[in-house]
Amino acid sequence: MQRDFNRLTNAFRKGLGLMNAPSIEHVRLTQDYDLFFFVAWSPQSLVELSRIHDWRGRCKVAVAYLFELWSSTLDEDRRYLKLLDQFDHVFLLHSACIPSLPQYTRTPCSFLAAAVDGLIATPYLSPVKRVIDVYSIGNRAAKIHGQLLKLAEERDLFYLYDTLASTDSRVKAWHEHRLLLANIIRRTRYFMAFSPATLANSKAVTIAGEQVLPARLFEGAAGGAVMLGTAPQCAEFGAHFDWPDAVIEVSPDSS
Repeated sequence: MQRDFNRLTNAFRKGLGLMNAPSIEHVRLTQDYDLFFFVAWSPQSLVELSRIHDWRGRCKVAVAYLFELWSSTLDEDRRYLKLLDQFDHVFLLHSACIPSLPQYTRTPCSFLAAAVDGLIATPYLSPVKRVIDVYSIGNRAAKIHGQLLKLAEERDLFYLYDTLASTDSRVKAWHEHRLLLANIIRRTRYFMAFSPATLANSKAVTIAGEQVLPARLFEGAAGGAVMLGTAPQCAEFGAHFDWPDAVIEVSPDSS
């Protein structure tokens, strides 16, 4: 209920030309810190900074990590991106935006790949059986999904996939969510990993063919699953996944 209320409120504020309203509880820092590291899923998440009182004055160095940012929305997000001026450095998962960001913030920006807790994700310290045949999480290729559903119905195939809409979904406990995901992947034989630019879905217009290095690839590799899908056509993929068949190519339109 609260999530729906927040979405309605922000839609109303957007119509008035206002930024989103912060949603986290107020936080008051009671000591000084050497480093403030703020992880934001999107530029809109930066409004939460207003609830962390005197964070800039209490922290010697401030760094932001922005997970999702697309070139097609930079101008639309300019007021949120201006909030990055308060930081000493900004890291981004999507490197394609970096050349354009000096138009929106004076803070230096650079690429930083995602990561996983390898000791939790690895299947080799405590070997387990791979009882899940195929695992698909998040955005998926509709045709491939349909074929896998048919195989799950007609054969003894364990196909694990999302059944709930993930729009604006939130987890109750981040550590518990990551632990569950790692435990599922290390019990999975084949892990679906399509480049966002190759999928036809509601975000296709926003993505506009932009090539990014998804965090999903690190999760699948760490869990030792065979990754099926499409590899992103960006330099970062070759730098971090430099072995043959890191992603076994499967067209999202395969039939």
